Amino acid sequence: MTFISRLRVSALFAFLTFAAMPAAAQSVDGASDMTLSVHAEAGYTSFSMNKATDFFRAIVGSYRDRGINIPVQQTYPGNVVTGGGATLYIGGWTSGLQVQYARTRASALYGDVGGTLDVTSETSLWTFESSTGYLFRRSHRLQPFVNARAGGSLGRYTVTERIRLTFGEQTGEGVAELEARGTGYSVTGSAGVRYPVGPAFLRMEAGYRHASIGSDDDDLPFNVGYSGPVVTVGAEIPVWRIR
Repeated sequence: MTFISRLRVSALFAFLTFAAMPAAAQSVDGASDMTLSVHAEAGYTSFSMNKATDFFRAIVGSYRDRGINIPVQQTYPGNVVTGGGATLYIGGWTSGLQVQYARTRASALYGDVGGTLDVTSETSLWTFESSTGYLFRRSHRLQPFVNARAGGSLGRYTVTERIRLTFGEQTGEGVAELEARGTGYSVTGSAGVRYPVGPAFLRMEAGYRHASIGSDDDDLPFNVGYSGPVVTVGAEIPVWRIR
């Protein structure tokens, strides 16, 4: 299934959720108000990069086998996630769309009087998900909510080897790069709370995302795993309301 097809499935998921909500909303304290909000967020996430870490260490190990003791500085640490989306509230039920982006990198560096050797890897992930959920205690200041999201993921993974050699006043450089791109599914479960601040809401959310990319057509011997926790803080602004 192509990435566009996955987005269509995600949109159908959102539509069916939306179509089912009005009747359910009427049964919650007789509520029938409808509100559309947009939000922006930033926070922390980490990726399950076990196979990618083993692959990166194997590349570094091949240099060590040749007598170049290149130390590893970092292997795909936790990173910043940013995103935003739109949410439709019908009574306590919610339906929406959300986009998030995050990236991380690994690096190993070596240098001596003859030159330098840099082995680096960078990976990034876009997720495009539709959501359904429920907002509790709507008449209170502190409003908890739960969300389930599903959709598509678009990832990129690169490994770059860069060698710089110095011969007197002459300098030479060689670069080799492995790049792979892929698409996959993304599924997220989360819970959070929002708190009104003037006309907007402060929004905090924490959950777990399962995602990976890879295919038989790329140059990687493994799928890149992007599963991990996601914690965000953001602002939500109502832009349209019917009561």
